Amino acid sequence: MKMNTRLMIVFPGQGTQYVGMYSKLLGDYSKAADFMKKASEISGLDLEAYIENATEEKLAETQIAQPAIFLTEYVMYRQLVETYILNPVFMAGHSLGEITALACSGALDFEGAVKLVSDRGRFMSQVDGDGTMAAIIGIPPEEVEAVCQQVGRVVVSNYNSPVQTIISGDRDAVETAGKELEAKNAIVKKMKVSGAFHSFHMEQAKDQFVERVKETQGYYFENAVVANYDAKPYSSKEAMIDKLGKQLVSSVRWTDILKYAEKMDINTIIEVGPGKTLKRFTEATTPSIRCFSMSDENDRERIDAILEKKEKTDCDYEKLVTRCMAIAVCIQNKNENSTEYENGVVIPYKKLKNLKAEIEIRQSKATEEEARTAVRLLHQIMDTKKASVEVQKMRIHQLLFETGTLEALADLR
Repeated sequence: MKMNTRLMIVFPGQGTQYVGMYSKLLGDYSKAADFMKKASEISGLDLEAYIENATEEKLAETQIAQPAIFLTEYVMYRQLVETYILNPVFMAGHSLGEITALACSGALDFEGAVKLVSDRGRFMSQVDGDGTMAAIIGIPPEEVEAVCQQVGRVVVSNYNSPVQTIISGDRDAVETAGKELEAKNAIVKKMKVSGAFHSFHMEQAKDQFVERVKETQGYYFENAVVANYDAKPYSSKEAMIDKLGKQLVSSVRWTDILKYAEKMDINTIIEVGPGKTLKRFTEATTPSIRCFSMSDENDRERIDAILEKKEKTDCDYEKLVTRCMAIAVCIQNKNENSTEYENGVVIPYKKLKNLKAEIEIRQSKATEEEARTAVRLLHQIMDTKKASVEVQKMRIHQLLFETGTLEALADLR
């Protein structure tokens, strides 16, 4: 990274999606198709069909839009880290984008994050009640708050910028508040949403989602992530359970996140995802911070000028295969079932040995696909030996770090 750049990476949320976004934003990325296939298998959704060929209305459905946006953002970030030397001080995401930030920070793995966003979208779409949302433009948030309190059953759901606030609640209450605010010269825009997000309407979804977060394995943060709920960095897995749950029924405090970034001397923000929504919010809230959108061709050129490109280095895939064999032997076995041990340890280890022999016989470098096969076999062996998820995560991270494959095989962490 060029001198004096204090960087923050941000990810937008629902509403930024559009048909064709994946191929447009990631068409030249060699791993895009593999990520798409894997995410579709995990979510049980044909994401390629929805993102590339569905109608805008279908893609906008909450249970489809959320995994689609997450996938696009996550893969865009993977491409970014393979191209540039990145040392972000903070990460943050707007609503749904917070889960992308957690995944890109290392706190969630790819599979766990895809499951979470898929469940989140499904739970939110299933909420009963006649709720809706509206964007309020042109008057201070304090005036919007006062009207919401006066009307009742409607709350501020998003503090996006000093001149844009979103309200959420009962349909009648949102309409009444909208008329009151129009009388104060605000511009009111009804939003095409399936429910009253970030409000009391989401209590049912929150309870279901918190249970899913509890079941999801969390890992250490490679980068600090600032939460929507209180505009403060996460500190632990327990904080993730608390803050992601509360986020569904609380306001998205985006202006506070930007002000926190400014207070911490962040001078550069890169928006990773479809559209330029967060760039506009940054320009309106903290003009001292320069913001670039990866969706903007001109901004991509400017990013080249502020970020240092990575030198092309060869990943040591042959070393990775050898280390997989060593780790497989070192992992303590806690499985006393001889049949499971034969099928899950002995046979996969023989496959590793054969893979290594094939590489040595042909006297050429191991390929990325062979490396991926080796890691999958190692995972199978560790699972069968009943190694804890934490041990597996640590071993795989160390393996990728030692062999220079952290970026190339990031989805296997």
